Amino acid sequence: MAQGKKAGTDNDQQVSPKSTTSADKAMGMRLREARLQAGLSQERLGEVLGVTFQQVQKYERGMNRVPSGRLKLIASTLDRPLGYFFGDDDDAEMTEARAGLMNRHAVTLLRYFNKLPEAHQLAVVATARALATFEGSSAAEAAE
Repeated sequence: MAQGKKAGTDNDQQVSPKSTTSADKAMGMRLREARLQAGLSQERLGEVLGVTFQQVQKYERGMNRVPSGRLKLIASTLDRPLGYFFGDDDDAEMTEARAGLMNRHAVTLLRYFNKLPEAHQLAVVATARALATFEGSSAAEAAE
């Protein structure tokens, strides 16, 4: 190795052990989704894991990698299989759904929605569609 060169700098595609990747960000989104669906705060999950809520935030944002032992505890705590956190990143529909679940109101709505019988679920969907269409047309009219 040439003097003054660090290992791994010859190949721009190598990932530093401390850097994060898009897979870490995707895992963080899944972590947040599962935590919200379980109804846990970042602070409470941090207590269970023995870390600060700020560390949980960093995991969810993909800023820090989740150690494997801690991921196993997360999966157990959130009642998810380990594989859940390594799902397919290329599924556009699921990515859009996950992005929607980043909103805490969407998670609350989903929690109540799942408790409804199917007939009521269909009515809620129709109502939401009508409201979104109505709000969209009102915004369009106001812009004119």
